[in-house]
Parts: sequence; C-alpha cells; structure tokens
Amino acid sequence: MEIVIRPPEIDEMQALRRIWTSAFGAGDESAFFSHYFKPAYCLTAVCDGLPVSAGYLLPFGKLRSGNGESVSCAMIYGVAVLPRYRGRGFGTMVMRALVSLGREYGAVALCPSDDGLFRYYRNCAGFCDWFYTREKRLISLPRVAASKVAAVALPEYGRLRENLLADSPHIEMDLHALGYQEILCHTYGGGIYMIDTPGGESCAVVEKQQNGTVWIKELLAPVGCEDYAIASIAAAFPSKEYLVRTPARRNDTSRSCRRFGMLAAVPGITGAGEAAPWFGLAFD
Repeated sequence: MEIVIRPPEIDEMQALRRIWTSAFGAGDESAFFSHYFKPAYCLTAVCDGLPVSAGYLLPFGKLRSGNGESVSCAMIYGVAVLPRYRGRGFGTMVMRALVSLGREYGAVALCPSDDGLFRYYRNCAGFCDWFYTREKRLISLPRVAASKVAAVALPEYGRLRENLLADSPHIEMDLHALGYQEILCHTYGGGIYMIDTPGGESCAVVEKQQNGTVWIKELLAPVGCEDYAIASIAAAFPSKEYLVRTPARRNDTSRSCRRFGMLAAVPGITGAGEAAPWFGLAFD
C-alpha cells in the first residue's frame, strides 16, 4: 500500500468534494470550494492512486499579542477521511503535514470540532490549548427598546473588531476570511452587523440555525454594553432561543467559559496579556 501526501491535482476536485461531504455533509461544500479553496491551500493523502484524506491550511490574518507584536496566521480546517479508510492514520498524516507547511506563516491555529479532540491534536501535532470563549444559551429574551442592528461592510466590521480587541491577544481576521463567514451567515439567514450601544459601537456575527435558534457567533461590545447588544439583536431576530459567543477572561471560572481553539506555540506571542486569547470566527 503506497501512501503519498501531496497537493491535489487539477482532476481531483470531485474526490476532494467527496471527502468533504463524507465528513461534514453537503451544507457548506459549495460555499467553501467556490470562495476559499485553492489547490495550494490543500494537502491530500493518496493511497494507491486514490485521494482518501484531505485538509486545508487557510491564510487567516494575523495573530496579535495585545502588546503590539503580530505574526501572520493560518488556520487548519476541514481535515477529513473517507469512511472506509478511517482508523488507519491518514488524518494524522495530513494534519502533521499541514502543521509543517504552516510554519511559513509564523502561527498555525485550529478549532477542534469537539472537546475530545483537544488531546488528539496535542499529541499528534504539538498544539496547545490557547483560545477561550464564553458561550451561553438564552431562552425567550424579552423584547425591549434597543438600538437598530445594521448590516455593515466587511472593512468596517474589521475596523470595529480591531478597536474592540486592540488590547487583547487575538486573531485579526483578514477580509477574505470575514467574507467566507458572511457567505455562511447569508446561507442560513443572518449576517455581519453593527449595533450602536450606549458605551460605543458593538459588532456581531449572527446566523439562524435550521431549528430556529439564533446563533450569535461573535459578539464584541464595550464594557457594560453586552446585554444591551444582545437585546438589540433579539429585537431584530425574534426567537425562542439564542446562543451567544463572547470573549472570556483567563480567571473566568464560570460554567459558560470553555476552551475553544489551539495554537502551535509562537515565541513572544503565546501567554501574552491578561485576557484569554480570542479566536472568534471558526466557520463552525
């Protein structure tokens, strides 16, 4: 059995799509392959001439320390294996090759799809837990007088985001990454928004789920304005249930705080600052 790890060839697109849909379904397939995919961003494991596993290393933006230092950052995304080839190490081979390829960016990050994968990525590729988030579920928010939630252009959202995260370690997403997230939100109903909250402008990424739940995938607000921003979004997107993702603090011991993403250690960046590093949008 000959195994080769390499970029895909031009006639292997359908094979890559089959690998993707076998693991993630067809929901986001078209959006990813039309907006983000490039052969140079992909590595595939080929077994006896057949692509059986693939993963993607996506240029994502900059990893910022919160004290002025930054490095280019790439995100490992969509690692998957065809069902009948699982359990043979093909995914691990692709993951390790992507990490090696990602060193040219300066930083490599990823968001495990479930909590049990943190140990796997730590052991197979040397990642460390680094990004944290607060996630809470809110039921039947009352409608109150609130500010208008206004759609905002990607450059403006990026500016607001950087203003609100400037003093914290975080990933500054580039416009291409934000554009992909916007496409995903539009697919399910939602988008990228600004809210004029009392303490200054807030920003949010909102997506409706098929069951009617409104998922606020990123909410960034000035101190003391988070509840007002949530109420404004609830007025614009009526629902019986909301999921809200906001930055956490290192000393946060609440049940709503959880680890979110991992990072290959970067000298001078990892461990910097008081706030827990913020990943933000992981295309989940």
